Amino acid sequence: KVDSLLRNPFYSGQISYEEWGVSLRTARHKAAIDYETHQKIVAKLDGGKKTFRSNRDEDFPARGFIVCADCGSHITAAWSKGRKKKYPYYHCYGSNCPIRKKSIPRGDVHGDIHALLTSLEVEEAAFATFEAFVSEAMEIRNASAKEREEYYRGEVVKLNRDLQKLIDKIAASDDDMLFAALQDRFRDGQKELKVLEAKQAKCASNLEVPSELFEHARDFLASPSKVWENGDLKTCQTVLKVCFAEPLRYRRNQGFRTPKTTPIFSALAASRGSGSGL
Repeated sequence: KVDSLLRNPFYSGQISYEEWGVSLRTARHKAAIDYETHQKIVAKLDGGKKTFRSNRDEDFPARGFIVCADCGSHITAAWSKGRKKKYPYYHCYGSNCPIRKKSIPRGDVHGDIHALLTSLEVEEAAFATFEAFVSEAMEIRNASAKEREEYYRGEVVKLNRDLQKLIDKIAASDDDMLFAALQDRFRDGQKELKVLEAKQAKCASNLEVPSELFEHARDFLASPSKVWENGDLKTCQTVLKVCFAEPLRYRRNQGFRTPKTTPIFSALAASRGSGSGL
């Protein structure tokens, strides 16, 4: 039952009912997902691939993004049971690691992360440089999206032309086997057309930049530590990935080694230090 629900194109804004001779077509109801996503789901079902959800704990958002400075292994985390209550700790389980299985209080790790994020805060004077940087990046992005949108538009026109030729062949066919084969090709072509139209629409939508983009970006750059403190698991993980170009190296009782920041923060830091633009 679940398999048939996932295969149903209805949720992608399409409708098809072979028993009544209704081939795949765009319906009037609002789609929950785009058709390209639906096709990917069906492909996974056909391929027998299984996906597994991460079991990361909301209490340890830095898990998976911290490595041990002594051995290079990823530091994990868990609650340890005390006499009266449980305590949150990070641990390294690297073989031959000098701090193997030794506890690192969560408060120490998160406090040091907060300090790192606070050091990345961007001053008001640097925002003009940032906006110029993003504006230029958006122009490049839009030019690329427009080029892809025009490509898919051409592919849609070409496929529509091919489908019309198939319709003509189907109408002129007297052979039952050829008729059935042409119908199968037509149905496959319709599915391909929906995918191309979805890709074209996605490229077109990418040309639209939300007006609040800069506002959200400014809020984040002004205080990434605040976003980290108030965010859920996914938000906290995103903050780390946006700010740091590689996992943070942590040494017990000493804290984090000098982190490698992402290009935007590196550029803003260089701009702030030199007083020049990006």
